[in-house]
Amino acid sequence: MSTVAPETSRDQGLTTLIGVDVGGTHTDIAVSTPTGLVRGKALTSHDEYSRGILEAIAVAGERLDLSLAETLGQTEQIVLSTTVVTNALTELRGAKVGVLITQGFKDTFRLAGGARQPVMDDQAHRNPPDLVPRSCIVEIPERVLSDGTAAVALDEDAVRMAVRQLRDEGVDAIAVCFLWSFKVPGHEQRAREIIEDEWPEVFTSLSSEVYPVIREHERFFSAVFNCFCQPAASILLDTLRDRLDSEGFAGELTMFSGAGGVIPVETARRLPVLLLASGPAGGVAGAIHLAERMGHENIIVTDMGGTSYDLSLVEDRRAAITPRISVAGLDTGISIVDVLSVGAGGGSIVWIDERGVPQVGPHSAGSMPGPACYGRGGERPTVTDAAVVAGLIDPAGYLNGRMSLDREAAVRVVGAFGAKLGWTPNQAANAILDLTVTNMANATRSVSVERGYDPREFAMFAYGGTLPLFAPRICDALDITRVVLPANSSVFCAFGLLTADFVRRYSTSVDVTLGADVDPTAINEIRRGLVEQARTELAQVGLDPDRAELEWEAGVRFAGQVWEITVPLADEDLTTASMTAMAAGFPATYERSYGEGTAWEGSEVLLANLTLRTRVPRRNPTLATPPPGDPDVEAALKGRRRALLPGADEQTEIPVYDGNRFAEGLTVSGPAIVDEHDTTLFIPPSWSCTRDHMSNYNLKKEG
Repeated sequence: MSTVAPETSRDQGLTTLIGVDVGGTHTDIAVSTPTGLVRGKALTSHDEYSRGILEAIAVAGERLDLSLAETLGQTEQIVLSTTVVTNALTELRGAKVGVLITQGFKDTFRLAGGARQPVMDDQAHRNPPDLVPRSCIVEIPERVLSDGTAAVALDEDAVRMAVRQLRDEGVDAIAVCFLWSFKVPGHEQRAREIIEDEWPEVFTSLSSEVYPVIREHERFFSAVFNCFCQPAASILLDTLRDRLDSEGFAGELTMFSGAGGVIPVETARRLPVLLLASGPAGGVAGAIHLAERMGHENIIVTDMGGTSYDLSLVEDRRAAITPRISVAGLDTGISIVDVLSVGAGGGSIVWIDERGVPQVGPHSAGSMPGPACYGRGGERPTVTDAAVVAGLIDPAGYLNGRMSLDREAAVRVVGAFGAKLGWTPNQAANAILDLTVTNMANATRSVSVERGYDPREFAMFAYGGTLPLFAPRICDALDITRVVLPANSSVFCAFGLLTADFVRRYSTSVDVTLGADVDPTAINEIRRGLVEQARTELAQVGLDPDRAELEWEAGVRFAGQVWEITVPLADEDLTTASMTAMAAGFPATYERSYGEGTAWEGSEVLLANLTLRTRVPRRNPTLATPPPGDPDVEAALKGRRRALLPGADEQTEIPVYDGNRFAEGLTVSGPAIVDEHDTTLFIPPSWSCTRDHMSNYNLKKEG
C-alpha cells in the first residue's frame, strides 16, 4: 500500500480520523469529525480481529447517522493499536524462528547473559525459555572485531547452505545475528541478500537494524523477537487492509508504537516488535494531551479495561520511557512507554488460593466466554459480575443496550464463591470490589511512593470501560483528592492514538570518553547520519522531512559501569567545550537518580550511545462537547437504583444520572451513579463530580 501524506488526504476531502484500540476483551473506536467526537465499542473477535474492528466502527458510524461504508469513505486516517504482538511475546506463541549467528556463539541464546530470576531459593530458579530450538541456530564463519575490521570474511556458501537447512527445518522467519554488526553491518546485509535470493518469501530480521547498539544479547533477542511476532502482526495487517478496502476505505492505515507515536504501516511490517504495548501507550499520549489542555503538570495515568489495570506516572507532561525491557526474562533493546500492568480488569477471575485466601486475577475471562453475566458460558466469578451483583452496572444498559447482562448468572457465581467463605452474595460482591481496589491502590503506590513521588501531589487521570467505577476509591487509599474521568473514558486509549504525532526513534552506539582532549568530529558525523536516515524514511512514507522536529538523548555512564543514564542533548553539533561540560555535569545527574554521594567522582565519563527521536506533528482530533442545556440536577436525574456502598452488607437506593443529560457545570455529590452509554461512574460518599466544557468529569474529595 502506498502511504498518503495527511495534507494530500485532506485535499481529497477526507476529514475523519479514527483511532482503534484492540484490547483483550473489547475493541474500542474513537471517531473524530470536523463537528465532533463519537465512540464505538464491540467485543474483540480473536479469531479475526478485523471483524470486531469493523463492528465497532459501525457502532460509531450509527451515532453519526452514517453506514460503515460512508464512515470509512470519508476517513483520512486510521491509527491502530493492537494486543497481537503483546500476546505473542508474553505467551511465547509465535513464529518458529531460525538464526544465523557468528561461528562459535551458538549458545548465546542459552546463556542469555546469565539471566536469573529475582528469587532467593536457587531450587526455585528457572532457566530462560528456549526461544529458538538449537537445531534452528546455524553458525556462520564470519567475524568482525570491535574496531570494525573483518578478521574473518563472510562465508557466503555457508549462508546459502544454512538457509536451505532452515527451510527444511520449517522455520517461519530468519534472524541474522552477527557480532559487532551494529558497528559494521555489511556482513548482515549481505547475508540478507543471499537469503532473499535463496528464499524470497521468508521474513528476515537483521540485529543491526532492529537494535543497532552494543550488547549482543539485547541486540540478538530483539531481532529474534521481531521475527517471533511477525506472523501475528502480518495476518492482522493483511486481513484488516483487505476488509477495509472492500468496505470503501480510501485513506491511510497507520500503527501506534509502544514507545509512543504513530508509525507507518510499512515500518510496522518490517519492525512489528515496535507494536509491543501499543494500547497503553496510546492512553498515556491522550492523557498528556488532555492534561495540557486542562493545565495539569503532574498526573498519574490509570486505565482499567476488561483484562488489566495499567498505570504510568507522568511528570511535567512527559511520558517516561523504559529502555531495554525484559520479555520472558530475556533482555532486549526494545523501548516502550513506562506502563505498569497488573491483572485487575473487569474480566479478572476471582478465585481462592491453596491457603484459603481470595484472589483477583491475573487470569481473565476475556470476551469469550467472558464474565458469567455475559451469558456465554462463563462459570467463574469476575469483577464485572461483582459490580452487577452490587447494583453498580445496569444489566439492561450494557454497551448502550446492545447487550443485556444476566444478573441471575452473576448472583449465582458470586454467591457460590462467597458461600465457600461464609458470605452472602452481597458480602462477596463487596469483598471482591474491595480486593480489586486494594490491588490497584498497591500498584499505584509502586509507581509513585516506591519511586520517591508523593501521590497527593498528582491528579489521577482515570479511564477505561471499568475504572470509573473504582477511581475515587483508589484515591481514598492514597489521599489523592483530584480525579479526572475524561470524556470518552471507555475508549480513551483509542482517542489517545489520535492525539499523538508520527514518531520514530533511532539509536546507535558511540562509546567515546568525554573530556577536553576528545575531537567531536566523528560523533557529529554519526549524528548527521542518523538525521539523514530519518529524513529518508520519512520521505519514503510520504511525510515531509522538513516538518520533523528532532530531539536528542545521550546514554552516559561512568567508565567501568554497565548501564547508562539517559540525558537530553541539544540539537546542535557537539564541541569540545560542550563535551567537557557534559562530563563535568554528569555526577550531579547521576546523584539525582541514585542519591547524594553515589557518583563515582574522578572516574572518566563515557558517552555510550545516541538516540534521535523524530516527530512530525499531526492534526489534532476534535474534542468532545458536553450535552447542551443548563446544569440542572433534576433534568439529568435518571432515577434511583439499589446499590451496595463500600463496606455495606445491604443495598441502598442512590440517585442515578444520565450522562447524555449531564450538562457542563452540573455538580452532584455522592453517593451517586452516572450512566454513560458504554461505562458507569460511581461517585462514593464524600466525593463530588462536575462536568467541564470539554465533557470531562472532574471529581473532588470533599472536606
